[in-house]
Formats: sequence, C-alpha cells, structure tokens
Amino acid sequence: MNTQYTTKGIGIFDWAEEEEKYNPKYSKMKNEKTKILLTGDKGFIGVHLKKKLKELKHKVYGFDIKTSPLEDVRNIFKVMNVFNKVKPDIVIHLAALTGVRESVKNPKGYYKTNVDGTKNIIERAKKSGVKKILFASSSSVYGNQKSPLKERNVCDNQLSPYAKTKEIGELLCASEASEKMPIIIFRPFTVYGENGRENMVIKKIIKAGQKNKIFYKYGDGNSTRGYTNVHDLIDGIVKLVEYKPKDNLTILEVQRLLN
Repeated sequence: MNTQYTTKGIGIFDWAEEEEKYNPKYSKMKNEKTKILLTGDKGFIGVHLKKKLKELKHKVYGFDIKTSPLEDVRNIFKVMNVFNKVKPDIVIHLAALTGVRESVKNPKGYYKTNVDGTKNIIERAKKSGVKKILFASSSSVYGNQKSPLKERNVCDNQLSPYAKTKEIGELLCASEASEKMPIIIFRPFTVYGENGRENMVIKKIIKAGQKNKIFYKYGDGNSTRGYTNVHDLIDGIVKLVEYKPKDNLTILEVQRLLN
C-alpha cells in the first residue's frame, strides 16, 4: 500500500505564506468558544494539549479509555454517543497505541485501535458535521528514508506495525477529507517532556544521569534522530486549531508548525 496522494485538494503547509490565516491575532476563532473533541486526552500529549486549549477558553471534551471503558474509539457505538452528546466543531484525534517494539508483539491490537478507531472517529465526524479534523500521525511513516524528509515523499516502506497503522490512518484521512470537513495530518518526531513515557530514550538518559549510572545506547553509536519538546508540539497544534485550511487535506511535519 503506497501513501502517495494526488496533488489535487492537498496542501503542503507553508506558514510564511499563510501568516494572516494562522496568526492568532488574525484568527476568526480567537475569541470564539470552539467545541473540541480531544481523543486520547489522558495520554502524554493529550494532557498538555487539553490544559493549553482550556487556557485559551476553548470548550474541550476528552475521550479516552483510560478514563472509562465507555470512552473507547474501537467501539463505534461509544463513538456515536460522544459525538451525539458533544456535537464538536473540531476533532483532534490523538488516541492510539504507541511504541514500535510493542506493536511487533501485538500487531492486531494496534490495528484495532489505530486503524479501526481512526475510521470510527472520521466516519462519525463526517456524519456529525464536524468542521475540521486534526490527525496525529507519526514520523515513523517515512520508514528508513534519507534526510531531509519531505511531506510529499512516498511512504510505502514502514518498519513496524505501528508505523503501518499510522500510514493507513493517513490514507483514511485522504479518502474522507472534503471541503466541508478538511483534515490536517501532522507528523511529530519523538516527543519528549514532562510526564513523558518511561520507556522513551530521553527519560532513560535523564534517569541515568540523575542516578550517576551508565546509559547504554543501541546500535553502533552513529545513529541520529530528531526530537520534539511537547510544549513546542502543543504550540503547533494550537496554531492548527486556529488555522482555516485552504485545501481538503494538509500534511505537515511538526517543524513547519514552529517556524
């Protein structure tokens, strides 16, 4: 399955060209109380994002299985219930099983949550008249491509079940995005920060330093990787909430949110 979209109706984000559209002081939504359905609001990124959106006076409704079994993106009836109750203007879909190594052990579970769950959210958003969806994909969809990475790269060689589920999620977005319900896909690169997952490398390095222990690095020591501070990511997502897309589907990397 190749993630190669036609150019019609797809925007490659350029903040410099869109300044008056995304800058908060020009945003039509700045002073409006936007109803936002945030899936995965109990996760690492979700907790930070929910707090920030509430500070900006948006009405934020969480939906996370960590809160209750009734908040399960895999169950279409539970998804229907929350859309009927909230009637959101915008959906930010973060809910997912994460972790590359864990996905190898449980590929079916990852597919059920990350693919079926995403499909349920998009379908109900469409039927509920949602004005915009923000979908959290992942830098892992690029596979082992050489830098610099570009949003228009063909992504057809994922290296884990997790990455494959995110690629399929992007395809679902591409198939349902429309003028009435534009979808913005963003691809974070290894997010770190306060309350991050214990199994993330940044957390392990910090703990090793605090306890004066040796940190063992995988591989031959020559690998490099990009990281994103969670607060930078949150700032970028907030800009997307305020941004009015000019295309049905927009795909972007996190650094374009911050420049």
